[in-house]
Order: sequence, then C-alpha cells, then structure tokens
Amino acid sequence: MRRKRDLGGQTDIDGSPAPARAPESFARPDSREEEARLIAERLAALVESRRARPATAFAPVMGARHSGRLLGNLLLTRGFLVEPELNYALARQATTGAPIGEVLVELGLISERDLVELLAEQLRMEVVDLTRVECDRSVALRLPEYVARRLGALPVRRAGERIDVVIGDPTDDEAVRELTVRLGSPLRLLLAPRADIDAAIDRLYD
Repeated sequence: MRRKRDLGGQTDIDGSPAPARAPESFARPDSREEEARLIAERLAALVESRRARPATAFAPVMGARHSGRLLGNLLLTRGFLVEPELNYALARQATTGAPIGEVLVELGLISERDLVELLAEQLRMEVVDLTRVECDRSVALRLPEYVARRLGALPVRRAGERIDVVIGDPTDDEAVRELTVRLGSPLRLLLAPRADIDAAIDRLYD
C-alpha cells in the first residue's frame, strides 16, 4: 500500500481521507487537566515531605519584620551620632566582629535602652517593660538558667501554641535558632534591654 502524508503529519491509505485533526481548542482541556493533575501531585508530595520533617526542624518565629532601614542611618537621622562617630564604630566593628549596636554601647556612644528603641524601629518589634510583664514561671523554666543568661533571652508566657520570648538581640541568628530548638514551639520575639532581662532572670530563677 502506498501511504501519503498530509500537511498535519497524519497518513492515509491509498489516498483515502485522513481522520480530521482535532482543533487546538479541543485539546486544551486535556492539557489543563494534565497540568492540574501534576500540580496536585506536587502539592501532595510537598505536604508529605513536611510531615516527614525531623522533630529538630525550626519552629516559626514571629516578631521581627525588617523595615529595610540600616541601623547606622537611623542613628544619624535620629541625632544619636554624627558621621565621624559612626565611622569610628564601624571600623571598630570590622576589627572585633561584634554587632554594631554592641560596639556603640561599649564605646558609650549610645545607651542600651536607646539601642533597644532603635532596633524596635528598625525591626518593627514590640518593646516590653519586664517589670510590668507577668512571667509564667513554668514557661520560663523550660529554658535552663545558664542558657537564658547566655542567650540573653527569657520565655515569659504561652499564648496557645506560641511562646513569647523577650530577647535583647533579635539579630543574633544563632541565639534565635537555639531558642526554637530548645523550646520546640512557634515563637514570638519581644524586645527589652539586656540588663532588664538579666534582672528578670535573677527574680525567676532564685
């Protein structure tokens, strides 16, 4: 038999008409159904992978939402420093590797309370007065005293599944990571001066 190929790539036999090719518009529903099926399979696989995460996976952390403003710029625009002071502090930071806020406090250029207020503005965080916060001792004791002092952080209360943690330096990623692992719950970070946190630890762990 002699086969001929039409323009659409189909063949007929002995010149008999080839079956009409379905218009493209009729093929699209099948394509959409196939795409939807693949998406559903991927979502199912993602859900299963999340269910299979080890218990040490980090819990969600709320409370810090960076405004995009640099701390140095805030210090200048708020009148806490002049540019030569900031440049000196940045040079000192490059030598020591310490956070710029810590360097500024050590140099006596700003107070710790000023730093907390600036961090609150930069990170859009809530500042709390620990002398007015009612701490849940059972929640606080989930963190050993020596760990609380080392991290400069104190769990103060539980709200549903979430634990509120007051911290002096929310930019310390290692400290936040350790808190999520040790407490094993979603966290909300609140800000307070380190001296206030240490005083609260003295009261709670006596």
